[in-house]
Amino acid sequence: MRRIRSRKLLFAIVLLAFILRFFLLLKNPEFNYDELVVYKNSRLPVTQLLAGNYYQFAFHPPFYYLLVKLWSVLGTSELWLRLPSFLLSLSAVVAAYKFSPQLSLILAFSAFHISWASQLRVYSWMQFISLLFTYVFLKFRTRKSYPYLLALLGLVAFSVDYSFIWLLLSLGLYLFAVPFPGKKKVIKPLATMFFLILPVVFLYAYKIVIFARTSYAEQSLWIDKPDFSRLLSTLSEFLSGRNFETAVLLPPAVFLLLLGLYLKESVQTPAFFMFSVPLLASFAVSQFLPIFETRNLYISALGAYWLLSCLIIKAKKWQFLLLLILFAANFVSYLEAAATPKEMSWSHYVAYLNRLHGENMEIAFYPAAYYEGLSYYGEKYGLKNNFSEISYPKNTDFAAFGRVLADAGMSDCFLIKNTPDDMVRTVSGFLGNYEKADFGELSSFCRKQVAL
Repeated sequence: MRRIRSRKLLFAIVLLAFILRFFLLLKNPEFNYDELVVYKNSRLPVTQLLAGNYYQFAFHPPFYYLLVKLWSVLGTSELWLRLPSFLLSLSAVVAAYKFSPQLSLILAFSAFHISWASQLRVYSWMQFISLLFTYVFLKFRTRKSYPYLLALLGLVAFSVDYSFIWLLLSLGLYLFAVPFPGKKKVIKPLATMFFLILPVVFLYAYKIVIFARTSYAEQSLWIDKPDFSRLLSTLSEFLSGRNFETAVLLPPAVFLLLLGLYLKESVQTPAFFMFSVPLLASFAVSQFLPIFETRNLYISALGAYWLLSCLIIKAKKWQFLLLLILFAANFVSYLEAAATPKEMSWSHYVAYLNRLHGENMEIAFYPAAYYEGLSYYGEKYGLKNNFSEISYPKNTDFAAFGRVLADAGMSDCFLIKNTPDDMVRTVSGFLGNYEKADFGELSSFCRKQVAL
């Protein structure tokens, strides 16, 4: 009878997770910019990906791009390419049930995790693999196959996303700091696992350093040094799906209150290490190297949810109220995400470009020279224009940008990507008789008005 009730509860949780994720999946029919970068990288040759010779190698290892390349053999539509993220996000909800029903429920309605389930991004993969690795790590510590299975999972996880190193560090510190029965028996298997994984980690680290020095060193300027408010903002995003605002302080406040009440007992759990080690360590390191980024702290988010589920279980009669508070905060964020209009429609944008067919056309992208969107949707919607790209460094100043405009000024129409307001004013003042059309991040400047 208890097993039947457990299965019914799991089915209800998975059904909730499915409904929330599926609606958002249908709500966003077109890729965003980051998804288009993933797709573009997945089109590269296998040898080039394995060699790390692609943009953003310092941030994303090649294995996920290889998985996307393999999956795209059967289709390249948005829905098909996003399907693995959707399915793995649901699988993570099922896997979390092995830890506790409360953790599974929190993951089911977490706005932070739902957002990645409808995107062609690596983070749903990391969520599932991290839960699987942690479960095997804690469940089969004394079995002979343990170190080799863990090493295999670890190598896959690290090759999918570098942030797996935080999970390895967190669980390693947990085993070092917390006494538990049979601890001596797992020292040798653990040493075997680390011996198998760490050489690959160091190889990647070496290649990343070389890559950053020779290719995209300026990317280190993308992330500012975090402060305490950034730390609170990240915690708020984990627990409620939104950045730091007065309206969403309640879930983090409840979490910190529960953590304070049960601190002595909670620090004995792996969840506490998974939550605190990535968050605090990356916060400290980012004062010198910019590695603090919410999406790269997935392990900390999982640790926060797991720790929160443990604390909610301890709260007993307050469980329902605490879960209701968390659900309400996340559901508000979910509704906001679902109601947010798209910055632009690529189908409308390609139609706009096709109306310019035959014009002398140049495309200038600021601040970076990419046209992933035009590459993908131009093929999908039949872009007729032959366009060229004017590229220049990301740190282009106004004088250099003026020279680019002088070159583009011979065209009847050209486009600028990621144009800040002050740059728009500069462009308008420089061009005079050009008219401007907005497409979210893209701005079009033409000598004549072309309606959609």
